[in-house]
Amino acid sequence: MTATKTENKIFDANANISVITKADIERMHYESLEDVLRTVTNVQFLNYGMPGYNQSKVRINGSDNILVLMDGVLCF
Repeated sequence: MTATKTENKIFDANANISVITKADIERMHYESLEDVLRTVTNVQFLNYGMPGYNQSKVRINGSDNILVLMDGVLCF
């Protein structure tokens, strides 16, 4: 789906796209979304801040402009 709400084939999209299926998650016994995303190439988790004030950020290929959907619902 694009910004114009027209369907595109995954190979025609102008973006890095990774699809992780329910079967993948069950086979690998992931416990959290972070565990799942760590399997995607070039994903970085940045955790910083003072004790009690931790902030986390996810970056892909050095960009923080990412879209994570789970069953079509925005995760972050």
